[in-house]
Amino acid sequence: MNEIPEKIAEFLTDFTLAAVIVFLGYLFVRFILLKLFRRIMRRYGVDEVFVQFASVILNILFMSLVVIIALDFVGVQTGFLIAALAAVLIALLAAMQGWLQNVAAGLWMLFNYPFKLNELVEIAGKQGRVEEISLLTTKLRTRDNLEIILPNRTIVSNIITNFHANPERRIELDITIAYEEDLQQAISVIQKAIAAEERVLAEPEPIVAVADLNLNGVKLDIRPWVKQEDFAATRYALRQNIKLALDSQNIALPYQPVQLHGTDQI
Repeated sequence: MNEIPEKIAEFLTDFTLAAVIVFLGYLFVRFILLKLFRRIMRRYGVDEVFVQFASVILNILFMSLVVIIALDFVGVQTGFLIAALAAVLIALLAAMQGWLQNVAAGLWMLFNYPFKLNELVEIAGKQGRVEEISLLTTKLRTRDNLEIILPNRTIVSNIITNFHANPERRIELDITIAYEEDLQQAISVIQKAIAAEERVLAEPEPIVAVADLNLNGVKLDIRPWVKQEDFAATRYALRQNIKLALDSQNIALPYQPVQLHGTDQI
């Protein structure tokens, strides 16, 4: 008869102990682990919908682990529950493989700094200024105001061209002079047009040189250096000013004639 009260007392003790473990585990998971997780995700700009979804999944996993620990502590066989939880975890990891790859890529970018905000880059054939870097994606803004969203795993697996990595950048212009024109005069006119542009740097010295002799005329390479922030505006200005300077000296640029052929038949 005394065994029954003893078993009831033992059960109540074990139950109370398990309940205390679950309660303490709940407090730890909800107010420490999940709070820390949300803070980290929001710090790196992860979408709020995803943060809430991931928080629910992590809460279920951690609380399942807490319950298993509590049951095991009071002597309940938990081998089957551990195996089931492991199977669920493996399935979740497989389903979240792409997300995990993006997170790993985001962490790599965080520590290696391949580019910074507002820098002009080209990634996977897409060019634009870096507008936002998060743990999952990177946003670019193109010159025509389009928004491009790239998964971070795409970025780290492609060649990254950073146009702002150095303070100076070389402008590359090509122009062809007709064979009948004075080549030395043409080069001199171009050099003066370059020198008149105050944004062009004196060092490295601008280059104007013969690049090729083709069917239409003499091709010249024009290679001045400018500050990174002056690149686009100076390139447009030089292209116009060189053409106007050559026109002022009556130096002709060759053109490809177009022939139109017709027929009287309808």
